[in-house]
Amino acid sequence: ELQRADAVIQQSPVIVYRRKVVDNMLDEILYVSENVKRYGYTAEDFTSGRVPFEQTVHPEDLQRVGETLVGNLQNNIDEYEFEYRGMFPGNVMTWFTLQAKIERDEYGEAVLQTGTIIDISAVKEAEFEREAALTQTQKLFDASKRLNEAGDLQEVLTAIVESIESVEFDRAMLVVHDLNKDDYKKIDALNFLATWAGTDKAQAVPLGMVMPASGFPAVNVFEKPEIYLIDNYQTDDRFDDALK
Repeated sequence: ELQRADAVIQQSPVIVYRRKVVDNMLDEILYVSENVKRYGYTAEDFTSGRVPFEQTVHPEDLQRVGETLVGNLQNNIDEYEFEYRGMFPGNVMTWFTLQAKIERDEYGEAVLQTGTIIDISAVKEAEFEREAALTQTQKLFDASKRLNEAGDLQEVLTAIVESIESVEFDRAMLVVHDLNKDDYKKIDALNFLATWAGTDKAQAVPLGMVMPASGFPAVNVFEKPEIYLIDNYQTDDRFDDALK
């Protein structure tokens, strides 16, 4: 029965361990299941003391994990669990849930910590994706609400600008194209209806300014029927030097 149970453990993402407790402090690791090898270590690395458990904890979680383990012992909390991030060779990070139980002798002294360390990376990834989706949905809702409540085009432009994240820019303009009376596919001028500048250095275009198309080389982009997506105009081979 033990052999069959051990075979199941070795194929699972659940690491089983036992650790000695001396004077209410965690001491040497007595046993670790062999499936720890999937994280780049052997069971002997831990039972020999060559690799302390603390070495496998993410530096940002190390203090919290240490305080939790020691604090629970000293406060006589015999069963508990918590999440933490593990770090392994190659800077591989994995999320775990550690579940532990303290065993005591006939005098009530803690002598052993037994527990499991369960890989929950897939669960955490799904959780982060769900939170990101909810956050994005809320941002879109807030942006739509601001647009609906905008009293003029300047407020519309400001709402759009302030809803954009992760893109650095210092100016934005809302422009209407004055079309050629003889050829509606041609643009004669650009009329600036709303402008925004993020810094004093980046001066906003004067509101109501009308710029002849001849003074705006990029106007030919707007005359085309397809949508242009420009990632980096400096390296875009669709544009000549004048347009850049």
